[in-house]
Amino acid sequence: MSQYTAVLDVGSSKVICLICSSDGQDGIVVHGAGIREYKGYKRGVMEDEQQFSDAIVDAIALAENEARRRVRELKRGMTEGQIVVSFLEGEYPLSQSVYFTRDDSGTEDVSIVYRAEPGQTVSFTGSRQIDTAAFQPVTDPAIRARLQENVRDRVGQLDLKAQGITQIDPIARLS
Repeated sequence: MSQYTAVLDVGSSKVICLICSSDGQDGIVVHGAGIREYKGYKRGVMEDEQQFSDAIVDAIALAENEARRRVRELKRGMTEGQIVVSFLEGEYPLSQSVYFTRDDSGTEDVSIVYRAEPGQTVSFTGSRQIDTAAFQPVTDPAIRARLQENVRDRVGQLDLKAQGITQIDPIARLS
């Protein structure tokens, strides 16, 4: 099986991620590609570090989604065998949920295996670091009135948008 490589090209205003492998001769096969723009640099200073970080995560996700689409196409063209999707060691940050459907699973005759490359540790995470020093005391009288008096002065609030968190998926209620 060929070794897959992810190439990350960070330019002055966009990030490109390619997932590729050798074609067995002198060339490469691109299995997935993702491109994301960001504000870039102005006078040697990065305009928006969070947007830059998000552009990297998004470009990688786009390339992975393209590779995923190709695995689905490969499965449709096979009558038997196995497709192995190996992830190289590292932490893979996710900016959105990943959903697997029937198209991502095998059949009776064609199995699809998603795994870490043997001997390597892989971690998928949707977490984001926040600046805990940015918490402020709750000052809104209506909100303070809803808090128990013994905790009112120990509860803080945080501007998530200022932390680069602009979307929060709904939390499913357990019944």
